[in-house]
Amino acid sequence: MSSSTFNIGVLGAGQIAQAAHFPAVRKAKTAQLYAICDAADDLRERMAVLHQPTTTFADYDAMLADDNVDAVIVAVADQFHVPLSIKALQAGKHVLVEKPMSTTVEDAHALLDTARTHDRVVLVGHEKRYDPGVAFAHDFIRDEIGELIGLKHWYCDSTYRYSVTDTLQPIIESSAAARRPPGNPKAERQRYLILGHGSHMLDTARYLGGPLEAIRARLSTKADTYCWFLEVAYTNGCLGQLDLTVAVRMDWWEGFQVYGSEGSVIGKLFNPWYLRAAEVQAFSIKDDQYHQPIGEDANVFRLQIEDLVNAVTTGRHPARCDRRRRARLRLRHGRPRPVGDHRRLGQARRRGRRAGVMRLGIFAKTFDRPDVASCLQAVADAGIPATQFNLSVAGLPTVPDAPVPDEIVQRIRAAADQGGVALAAISGTFNAAHPDPAHRRTYLARFPHLCAVARDLQIGIVTLSSGSRDPDDMWRWHADNTTPQAWADSRTTLRALATLAEDHGLTLAVEPEHSNVVATADQAITMLNQIGSPALKVIYDAANLLDPKSYDPAAAAAAITRDIATLGPHIALGHAKELIANRAPVAPGMGLLPWPLIVQTLHEAGFGGTLVIHGLPETCVPLAVATLDAAIAATPTT
Repeated sequence: MSSSTFNIGVLGAGQIAQAAHFPAVRKAKTAQLYAICDAADDLRERMAVLHQPTTTFADYDAMLADDNVDAVIVAVADQFHVPLSIKALQAGKHVLVEKPMSTTVEDAHALLDTARTHDRVVLVGHEKRYDPGVAFAHDFIRDEIGELIGLKHWYCDSTYRYSVTDTLQPIIESSAAARRPPGNPKAERQRYLILGHGSHMLDTARYLGGPLEAIRARLSTKADTYCWFLEVAYTNGCLGQLDLTVAVRMDWWEGFQVYGSEGSVIGKLFNPWYLRAAEVQAFSIKDDQYHQPIGEDANVFRLQIEDLVNAVTTGRHPARCDRRRRARLRLRHGRPRPVGDHRRLGQARRRGRRAGVMRLGIFAKTFDRPDVASCLQAVADAGIPATQFNLSVAGLPTVPDAPVPDEIVQRIRAAADQGGVALAAISGTFNAAHPDPAHRRTYLARFPHLCAVARDLQIGIVTLSSGSRDPDDMWRWHADNTTPQAWADSRTTLRALATLAEDHGLTLAVEPEHSNVVATADQAITMLNQIGSPALKVIYDAANLLDPKSYDPAAAAAAITRDIATLGPHIALGHAKELIANRAPVAPGMGLLPWPLIVQTLHEAGFGGTLVIHGLPETCVPLAVATLDAAIAATPTT
């Protein structure tokens, strides 16, 4: 088998796998159908004859144990989505899980937390986002129509849908041996329809309009029809009206209207099994013209597979912005923006990394180079697969004071691709507890520019400091850091930043640091609980939680174990800075910290993300890499 092949195993051989996922993986340009897994022997064998996977499995654990499997498509009953997806993530596999991603909000958060802990990609099968018409509408709404005023979206299933789908889909095979959840999940009809159809409607409404703030729903049940009308409020102030009806006595009826201060967008969607792009018309007062994408590839199930592969092999989040931007450029300029060889990049990034074990990263600005390309090449030459990027490397402020030009973003992306370096995080630190409120407001106003860069580069984590009352140095201790007002100011700032992160689909990672307002692991958990945002996580750095002046090996080991247990599932990123008596910049391995214990304890806590080297001169990098590589290599994977 070619080492550049991205292998997908499909769990479940039922209707959605037969109609969508098997043919989509087989048609994907960047993946192959490596395995089919189903407990029903007869169904599995029939699907193997038809779709010719490399191998088959009757046992899910056996498929997860196969090192050749890069990702798993979870195509089973809704009630099984979360536990089986989590199992795949814990085995080091990436996941495409069918919608709905879970049947409860709590389970959804558990799945996301597991993905972040193990640094794996999870993509939910909302294939409508891959409709090129819908993607075009999303971009046009974001870039061209100004402030959003109102959005209407309707999703009306048809009483004649099966007359259509039976014609379009292959003959669906079944088996008496298929595994099903206990009871009848369809018996609670309202819940079943909301999960199966409402998840599509709400995802499209959120994709086009942004995060939702409030929903008020009314339900009518007449003539075996369930009709929900919803009033929604968006966090950006836009008003919304949504219609979910199952089913109407007419053809499939789905579409949207969006009104902005500088334009509007209308769209009509088709039954997804047609694989036909939505018909979209977008108007902007900037040129007083309508814009309409035509001739786009609308094999949405295949496109989401290729996006999963792209996210895994380039180290980026599965955000369709690259594909959407190419679609729009095709309309305006006649040809798409070129893309690289994702399989080659994936091979470079995965080299030497074991499932479930953290990878090394480093602060990009450790390497003083004249440009981004030579800086990231230095990262690659040091044998480090990932970096925490800082816009200062590109000659910009860490938190930019204006939108970053697209050519700079493209330059950063190209440099990372050329060097095969994953952009694991981006620095967004400023003094979140600065004593001057105007200072904090200035950086809050600038922060969306950084979020936009992170989104465009598909960097999922933005790092933060909780700040200090010292007006000149946010890393310096100040006596007022312990005051209730300092805590309240830091919390207010972090809460506002978390809202921005949620809007952009990002994770914020704040580091508890001895010189900051959030100075301990316990305080970090308190801050997370008070803010209550799923976007807010923490960075663990032992050097910033221990005092070198009173260092005792046994006490330090106990503190490391306790702090990692406290932060546990909230750790989004690890920092690897050495600790010595005068806090001088040296390499891990030259000071006091027990790196094998730190790495092992992080692993036992479920952390499988990036451990970022920092706080040292470039001359110390080889020793740091050797020390941490040895600690990681000694970490058992089970």
